[in-house]
Amino acid sequence: MRRLTSQCVSLNCDPVSDSVGRLTSVWTPVHGLRLHAMTTAEALSANALTIVLVHRVAASSRYLVPLAEHLARQAHVYLPDLPGYGLSDRPGDRDLPVPELADAPVAWMDRTGQASPHLIGNSLGCQVIADLAIRHPDRIGRLVFKGPTVDPGARSAWRQILRWLAVVPLHQALADQSSRLGAKAPRRVPSQARMPPSTSLRHAAV
Repeated sequence: MRRLTSQCVSLNCDPVSDSVGRLTSVWTPVHGLRLHAMTTAEALSANALTIVLVHRVAASSRYLVPLAEHLARQAHVYLPDLPGYGLSDRPGDRDLPVPELADAPVAWMDRTGQASPHLIGNSLGCQVIADLAIRHPDRIGRLVFKGPTVDPGARSAWRQILRWLAVVPLHQALADQSSRLGAKAPRRVPSQARMPPSTSLRHAAV
């Protein structure tokens, strides 16, 4: 049998070592709030790419650190905590809607001197960078969406949480049924968790 091998490559597809870059924390005043971000600690070439990673709902940017550390060897990487998340200040007693969440990175980019960085979004972060790109197309380089699809009937954070809570018992029931029936029981996805392909495509594209 052929043995599977892997190799780390750079953004230019050149082989690189397994070492990672270091990150450091910075705070920037934006719209009367202090926004926290982690960024590349090492000095890089002026020609290095600038990449901004935008996190999902109910989390800070910390879970993106492993990816950022690998990118930080070759690119100026930023992991901002959106307003109300992580170490960033909370905007009063309310959660910001997507357009206002997208306004914060634009103002943050102005303050940190980023003209048109490449943006990578995950889940809610995809909605944020998509909104940013639609309203400020001159402020972005490339966009990367990771897990962008959201049911158009449940776009708010609360509706997403309620949908998730509704599906959890179904997953547990299926798991219990599979345990009783043994390994031959087929694994099925609850209908509430499915989405028509046309809907997925419509909301995944910008």
